[in-house]
Amino acid sequence: MRREDGGDRVLWRNVIVLTLGWVIWSPLQQAAWLWFQPFVFALGGTALAISLIFTAGAAVLIVARLFGGYLADSIGRKQLIVPLTYVVALSYLGFALAPSWTWLIVVNAIQNLALLYQPALSAILADSLPPRARGRGYALTSVIPGAASILAPVLALVVYSKVGDLVKCVRMLFTLACLGGLVVATLRLFLLVETLPSRRRLKLEEILSGYRQTFRYVMSRARSLVLYMLLLALINALIYLTPAYVMLYLGVRENTWALMSLVGTATAFACQVPAGFITDRVGRKPPLVLGTALGLVSTLILALSPRGSDVWLYVLAATVIGSAAFGLSSNALSAMEADVLAAELRGKGYSLLLAFNDTTAIVGVLVAGTLYDYLSPRMPFIVASAVSLVALGVALRLPETIGCAQ
Repeated sequence: MRREDGGDRVLWRNVIVLTLGWVIWSPLQQAAWLWFQPFVFALGGTALAISLIFTAGAAVLIVARLFGGYLADSIGRKQLIVPLTYVVALSYLGFALAPSWTWLIVVNAIQNLALLYQPALSAILADSLPPRARGRGYALTSVIPGAASILAPVLALVVYSKVGDLVKCVRMLFTLACLGGLVVATLRLFLLVETLPSRRRLKLEEILSGYRQTFRYVMSRARSLVLYMLLLALINALIYLTPAYVMLYLGVRENTWALMSLVGTATAFACQVPAGFITDRVGRKPPLVLGTALGLVSTLILALSPRGSDVWLYVLAATVIGSAAFGLSSNALSAMEADVLAAELRGKGYSLLLAFNDTTAIVGVLVAGTLYDYLSPRMPFIVASAVSLVALGVALRLPETIGCAQ
């Protein structure tokens, strides 16, 4: 499948609209999620409760994305993105009004059901970027919102200083995320350009057959990449409780954690610019391997951090190194995924990859919550360090994909 303009030029209109939307919404979302885990504890939850909230949403998201991916390849990208962006935006009001942590399970499930538009979002961006510009294109759509997201901890601190209560502060931040999302949805409604020229109705057998075809295609072309992504999903799931671990176990104060998040966001931003050029000119693999190695170091520091007055130094080091790891590897991984997915299978392909990730994440987060509550808060990070070592070995064996871009 080729775009109506021939597919050889960047569709700057789409790239700019998506980037602008993330610039507006990402800081508001990140500010709202900054203290979400202590918020759950304040509403009567535990580490395992946080894991259950995540699991309910992720389970719904797996099914939603599978349908969303096929719909993205059949009825169109924009047809899914616009209405469901409105739904996701409004779901933040549910978080803002939650009377207990159990309420959050339902709201998170509803929000994740609406996120079935994510494969369409990934597909419309990939469609808008020809292979020669993908590294820089993904860097652009990451770096500029990343720069804006540096303000997220500042916003959270300003609201916290005005309100003076963590629970009230988080509720207000979720309300702001709702308002920002409504603005973004409206921008997408009027300005996004559809990149799928032909559309048709689907039958169930077509959906199943299409996914079987896509699964065979992905496993034949990207088996080692899928393994790496699963290991990465498991690592991220095991360290999902980092905010609770840092603030409630290691003893870092809420405002200190917010400032560390600011430093981390700035670090990721600084690394993404050179990483985008390296990804296009040198290859996808070098920044991916370096990022994986730094991620291992970051996780080890968290696992071994002592409790006490000097703990903030260890957490800050882990935050900076981990953010550099993300900044170096995220664009390379996105470019690798786009390289191995043919354009006509991109929506379904992203859905499958995300479904693999989410299934792994469900298991990993439940394991993390159980280890945290019943063995030691350090255990999820110790296990994550071991998995990170395996992931580094897999990353070193990944084939370069820059020459086989679709």
